Amino acid sequence: MAAADFIGSHFNVSFDAIVVTGSGFVLDADRVRTGPSLPYARVPGMPRGGVAGHEHAFRILPIGDRFALLCSGRFHPYEGLTADDCGIFVDIAKALNCRRILLTNAVGGLNPALRVGSIVAVHDTLDLSATTSKSAPAKKIWPAGKGLCGTWHDDLMLRCRQKGHHLHEGVLAQMLGPSYETRAEVHMLRRIGADVVGMSTVIEARRALACGLDTMVLSLVTNMLTDAVLPMVSHDDVILAARAANAQLTEVVLTALE
Repeated sequence: MAAADFIGSHFNVSFDAIVVTGSGFVLDADRVRTGPSLPYARVPGMPRGGVAGHEHAFRILPIGDRFALLCSGRFHPYEGLTADDCGIFVDIAKALNCRRILLTNAVGGLNPALRVGSIVAVHDTLDLSATTSKSAPAKKIWPAGKGLCGTWHDDLMLRCRQKGHHLHEGVLAQMLGPSYETRAEVHMLRRIGADVVGMSTVIEARRALACGLDTMVLSLVTNMLTDAVLPMVSHDDVILAARAANAQLTEVVLTALE
């Protein structure tokens, strides 16, 4: 794979994991030092994206004596991209022989128990994106499987409790976007069991699970949604809320990668 070959030769280290960040999330500089950036635009085979709040660059993330590949920013179907384009980080992870992939995103909260700033460890997903991968082998059904529950998920929940980090658990729904949900859509999503909703990540997570990667999704609630009163939400609001929670989310990401 051209992108993975270029990344591997550029950084010249072995990667244990890949971390993909969502809107407005930049790892806290006081907590972790990442190396120089490699813009996505320099890497052959990478899609082109331009959503605000996404750096669109690769960096090295040291984790003890190991390294993770930090993918700062992702791609979305509403940018005119395919499901395969949006899942390229999974393909890169496989080509670099990574064992794990951690996906973060900014989401709207549907469960009344959540608040802006809540972090949700996603244990299952709803794909309402109306997108389909064209790269799946013929006659192969990509499994929804057991969702995202597993040893890694359970271990993170335990260690976060021990460290005093409160995580929620819930179901993530992915809509196509780029518009935010109407009151009717919020009502529907709550009725079918979604706790949070966003415009990305589910198609990536399912692709990763189908490829046999240990997969984790951490969703940061940047706005609350209700079917009774629906306040106006802008992308700028989402980015500001995500940046306000960078330190907290960084701690949880680093705990997951220990």
